[in-house]
Amino acid sequence: DQIVGQYILDIMPELSDMMMDVAKRPKKMVQREIPINTQENGKRIFLFRLSIEMLEQNSTGLIITFDDITELQSAQRKAAWSDVARRIAHEIKNPLTPIQLSAERLKRKYMEQITKDADIFAQCTDTIIRHVEDIGRMVDEFSSFARMPEPSLQTENIIPQIEESLFLSKQAHGNIRFNVTVENDDALLVRIDAAQIRQVMTNLLQNAVDSVTEAAEIQNKKGVIDILIGMHERDEVFVAVSDNGVGFPEGENISKLTDPYITHKPKGTGLGLAIVKKIMEDHHGDLSLGAPLWLSKRTQWRDNGGACVVLTFPLATMPPHFIQKEDHKKYA
Repeated sequence: DQIVGQYILDIMPELSDMMMDVAKRPKKMVQREIPINTQENGKRIFLFRLSIEMLEQNSTGLIITFDDITELQSAQRKAAWSDVARRIAHEIKNPLTPIQLSAERLKRKYMEQITKDADIFAQCTDTIIRHVEDIGRMVDEFSSFARMPEPSLQTENIIPQIEESLFLSKQAHGNIRFNVTVENDDALLVRIDAAQIRQVMTNLLQNAVDSVTEAAEIQNKKGVIDILIGMHERDEVFVAVSDNGVGFPEGENISKLTDPYITHKPKGTGLGLAIVKKIMEDHHGDLSLGAPLWLSKRTQWRDNGGACVVLTFPLATMPPHFIQKEDHKKYA
């Protein structure tokens, strides 16, 4: 109702070139992919088709059809990158083990026999071993991305899954303050593969740790990572991870950060968020980069000034007797 009677280019100026092209060739259909900035979902890619239809002898009508192909393009890119990752992992992994074993054997056999520049020899062999291990970890990530297993979904309370992942991060990073807030005392039941969700949280928490560590070096402030868990609407469970780190890269379209091999870390593979998004899609959930408007209005939400990542899961529909009262108390 709001756009009836308005000039089309006042509403969507992005169609200007297409309308000029179709006017020059009225018997041809014009098709083009155009990025559109939306208020709710950021930049989306639309496939527009314009054609002219003769309505009467002296009048014409313009037919415009459009499809949101953002997810389709993302899926196509992931499929292509998945094949690349599989090939890279296969080609690189084979020689890694003999390289590492050879370096370790050289060091073990000849270290005591070298009298001149022994420290250089040890440093060189250690460098080979260390970098082979780094490459091995990268190959493992390639393999994980290329062969992401189908999730085995079970109805679980998501709260203990998040707390378990958080416990490990707390032990590893005692200099960072971790806070977890659950908006209600009820068990939040979702259909998940617990192992994959723990993998999701491990990736998100590691990104947050890297971000607050970088900010601490620059601004000399204590790192803070908050996790807020609750209900969105009546049929979704959300998990919001926010920090006071350096935030998302400036000038970067954050929607592209979930594409494979997009990274701003010196030693990053660019697969962490791509794996997280794939897992969330397999769980019929959603991954949002940045705090959505509905989250910023919640009383227990706090903007820490860094990055915010939000996971949303469909609420599992279970009979009332599935979770006993004792379980509610335990998880509360």
